[in-house]
Order: sequence, then C-alpha cells, then structure tokens
Amino acid sequence: MDTDKLSRELKSDLTSLDIPTDFNLVLKEYSKRYNGRYNPNKKEVILYLYENKMCTRIRKYSNILRTVIHESVHHYLWEHDSTFVRVKGVMHPIKFVQLESRWLKEAENLGMFRREVKF
Repeated sequence: MDTDKLSRELKSDLTSLDIPTDFNLVLKEYSKRYNGRYNPNKKEVILYLYENKMCTRIRKYSNILRTVIHESVHHYLWEHDSTFVRVKGVMHPIKFVQLESRWLKEAENLGMFRREVKF
C-alpha cells in the first residue's frame, strides 16, 4: 500500500473542495471504534484504513474520503471559524452538520466518490 499516494490524493480532493488542509494527516491501520478522529491539540486528522483487525480488507477510497471530509469539518471549526465555541458533549453542532453536508454534496457532484484510487 502506498500511503504517500493516498495522502496526496486525499489532500488534493480536499483542496478541490476548498477545505483547508493545514493539519497533519496520520494514516493508521485499524480501530475497533473509529473510522477517523480529529485531535485539535495536535491539529491532527487520523484515518483508519482497514475494515478488520487482521488488516486484510482495506476501505474503499470513497469511504476514506467521506471520513477525511468529516474529520476536516472538525478541523475547520476548531482552526478556521472564529465564532466556533465547543460545547461539552456536543460533537456535531448544527454548523458542523451544515458544513459536512455541503462538502459531501460538492464531492458527490464532482464525482469524487465514483473514482477508484489505487494506493
């Protein structure tokens, strides 16, 4: 697996959507609980690439792209929205849902989820 190529493809797609990519993108193998996470203290988006613990089934590019868009919304709110206030216990406020919906729709309109990316 070429994780450098995958990172470049993801960041390129995010850039095409005008989503800031000024975060550290970390690609990990597997998580039992998450498809991805955002760590605001490190400005780090973490993506988990495999569907199973044995790391024999890699996620489709479209699923990884959906996850990086989701985590990028967290990053955007923390780093680029001066009006954002974190409310304890609320991970996805209305503003989050609206941004994510807009960017997912735009990615769909651009055909990004239909692309097959080999990595």
